[in-house]
Amino acid sequence: MKLSAGTANQHRTHTFNRPSAPLIAAGAVILATLLLMLLGGQFAQSGMALRADNPQAARALVRFHNLERNEQGAFRWSQPLAAIFIYGFEGRPAVLSLRLTAPRPPGEPTPTVTLGDPDPTSFSVGPDWRRYHLLVPTDPGGETALRMLTTPAFVPPGDPRELGVVLSELRAAPLAVGATSLPVRSIYLFSLPLIGWLLARRLGFGPWRALWPGLALAAITGLASAFPTEFGYWLPTLGWPWWPILPLTLLPAAPAVGRWLQRGRTWLNTQPALGWAGLVLALLALLAIRAEIPALLAGAAAVVGIWAGRSVLIHEPDTAISRPMIVWGMVGSIAIALLLRLINLGDQPAGLWRDESRHALQALRIWEDPTYRPIYVVAGADLPALLFYLMAPMVGIFGPQAWDARLVSALAGAFTRSHYSGLWPR
Repeated sequence: MKLSAGTANQHRTHTFNRPSAPLIAAGAVILATLLLMLLGGQFAQSGMALRADNPQAARALVRFHNLERNEQGAFRWSQPLAAIFIYGFEGRPAVLSLRLTAPRPPGEPTPTVTLGDPDPTSFSVGPDWRRYHLLVPTDPGGETALRMLTTPAFVPPGDPRELGVVLSELRAAPLAVGATSLPVRSIYLFSLPLIGWLLARRLGFGPWRALWPGLALAAITGLASAFPTEFGYWLPTLGWPWWPILPLTLLPAAPAVGRWLQRGRTWLNTQPALGWAGLVLALLALLAIRAEIPALLAGAAAVVGIWAGRSVLIHEPDTAISRPMIVWGMVGSIAIALLLRLINLGDQPAGLWRDESRHALQALRIWEDPTYRPIYVVAGADLPALLFYLMAPMVGIFGPQAWDARLVSALAGAFTRSHYSGLWPR
């Protein structure tokens, strides 16, 4: 018996949208991810090989000086404290090969390089080019940073740089090569397409439309398996062990969590006293941070307090608010802003930032040098000079200290960012 065209289309639509469609689509994403990862692993070539003049050397060599050349080739001097980053090993032990030399004038001691942390390896580097081969552990959850300390440091005549050793080439290879990455990396990559599919579903895509972003991410995971070094840099394994457990749990549970939060907000809207208590808790938490109470604990209390105080902050736009309430709201807002900015102003953070130091030096020069009246400061600041003129009396009268270097910025922040926008009638 033949079906009419309309009946056939209805049958196909019913089959396409049947209740099992999400399970079938999710299964397709999982299967595609598994096959592409296994296929990519068959062609994977793990390891790194970088010369000093390679444009990608900056990814691996940290705190090395600029590239130099001589008749023997290209090289880079390390600073006394440097680091080497290797990618794509994900927990597999790596054989690291470094081509090094350490030329020193006669009478200077032979330098010692200590590589790795917390289980370092030390070796001496002579004045001739040699290859040094080391077996190093790697981090299962991302790139591996190998701390490189050279002692004693060397300052050549006529050159202000502190130098360590000279490196011309870096190679790294896994001790054992497998078809796929180690479990942490594999689970991380395997979860990405499924998380993409679930996220698309939460954004309103149907199970089959959500299949496309899932398959696109599956293709990326296949490439990551085929090129572990390159993707170890661009797509590092992050947040283990919370990834992928946390996003996979939150995405399916998002509707239920949203309903619970809405019920909580509805209940708080009927309890204004708790709303005000939440705002007080948030304020006390911010003060606690300034008083050096652990920031994580105080921050959590602030989030809870602000969420609870939401019922007080939100009101209908047409609600009539008296002018005295607006005035006292503004006064209270500015007072709180001043209090939070001025408490412990000279001690937190513990030291001056570079910009703060440069700005204070500009202000002090304006105060002490009558011939120095800049309009725009280029060197060291690259800013219009008005800020420095405002800082100058404070720094000049009270002396160069952390608190008066920060005072003008703190006052400006308090008076320009303190507002009760919700109180103004519209």
